[in-house]
Amino acid sequence: MENTIKQVVIQNDKEGIEKRFVIQYSNVDLEGNMIQKIINYDTLSDNDKQIFNSFIDMCLSKNQIL
Repeated sequence: MENTIKQVVIQNDKEGIEKRFVIQYSNVDLEGNMIQKIINYDTLSDNDKQIFNSFIDMCLSKNQIL
Protein backbone atom coordinates (compact mmCIF):
# COMPACT_ATOMS: atom_id res chain seq x y z
CA MET A 1 0.00 0.00 0.00
CA GLU A 2 1.30 3.46 -0.89
CA ASN A 3 1.55 6.13 1.76
CA THR A 4 -1.13 8.81 1.43
CA ILE A 5 -0.09 12.27 2.63
CA LYS A 6 -2.38 13.64 5.32
CA GLN A 7 -0.50 16.87 6.00
CA VAL A 8 2.88 18.56 5.75
CA VAL A 9 4.12 20.77 8.59
CA ILE A 10 6.81 23.36 7.82
CA GLN A 11 9.10 24.35 10.71
CA ASN A 12 11.18 27.42 9.89
CA ASP A 13 13.86 28.14 12.52
CA LYS A 14 11.49 28.61 15.44
CA GLU A 15 12.10 27.85 19.11
CA GLY A 16 15.35 25.96 18.53
CA ILE A 17 13.98 23.73 15.78
CA GLU A 18 16.05 23.80 12.59
CA LYS A 19 14.39 24.43 9.23
CA ARG A 20 12.59 21.25 8.21
CA PHE A 21 9.31 19.81 7.15
CA VAL A 22 7.40 16.87 8.56
CA ILE A 23 5.32 14.73 6.24
CA GLN A 24 2.49 12.93 8.02
CA TYR A 25 0.69 10.11 6.28
CA SER A 26 -2.81 8.78 6.86
CA ASN A 27 -1.29 5.28 6.94
CA VAL A 28 -0.32 3.74 10.29
CA ASP A 29 2.46 1.36 11.24
CA LEU A 30 1.99 -2.06 12.87
CA GLU A 31 1.63 -0.43 16.31
CA GLY A 32 -1.11 1.92 15.08
CA ASN A 33 1.10 5.04 15.03
CA MET A 34 0.72 7.54 12.22
CA ILE A 35 3.64 7.25 9.81
CA GLN A 36 5.68 10.42 9.42
CA LYS A 37 8.96 11.46 7.87
CA ILE A 38 11.14 14.43 8.87
CA ILE A 39 13.16 16.14 6.13
CA ASN A 40 15.86 18.52 7.39
CA TYR A 41 16.60 21.60 5.30
CA ASP A 42 20.35 20.98 5.29
CA THR A 43 19.82 17.63 3.54
CA LEU A 44 17.98 19.21 0.58
CA SER A 45 19.57 19.87 -2.79
CA ASP A 46 20.16 23.51 -3.76
CA ASN A 47 17.12 23.35 -6.05
CA ASP A 48 14.92 21.93 -3.25
CA LYS A 49 16.16 24.64 -0.85
CA GLN A 50 15.13 27.28 -3.37
CA ILE A 51 11.65 25.72 -3.60
CA PHE A 52 11.40 25.53 0.22
CA ASN A 53 12.42 29.19 0.57
CA SER A 54 10.00 30.28 -2.18
CA PHE A 55 7.19 28.38 -0.45
CA ILE A 56 7.95 30.15 2.85
CA ASP A 57 7.96 33.51 1.02
CA MET A 58 4.62 32.68 -0.59
CA CYS A 59 3.12 31.73 2.79
CA LEU A 60 4.38 34.96 4.36
CA SER A 61 2.89 36.99 1.52
CA LYS A 62 -0.52 35.52 2.38
CA ASN A 63 -0.25 36.51 6.04
CA GLN A 64 -2.86 39.24 5.92
CA ILE A 65 -4.99 40.24 8.90
CA LEU A 66 -8.65 40.42 7.90
